[in-house]
Amino acid sequence: RDSAIMADGDGPGMDGASRLAFAVRDIAKRIVVASPPPEYKDVRLWYRSGCKKEDVVKLLKEPRCRHGSASFRVMT
Repeated sequence: RDSAIMADGDGPGMDGASRLAFAVRDIAKRIVVASPPPEYKDVRLWYRSGCKKEDVVKLLKEPRCRHGSASFRVMT
């Protein structure tokens, strides 16, 4: 099963997301950890600004971070 984890856009948020990814590594086939674009602290603020489902799906499908627009890691 593929899993996606949306982290807060700061150090503690990414640390927590990394710990969660580590915890589910044995049950997930592929784990994607991403955070919203840097101008948003978290997904909630990104959503309130007009983010749509398609924006999140597009972010999760990117092969890697491009031009600092988002933090992104793929763990297999």
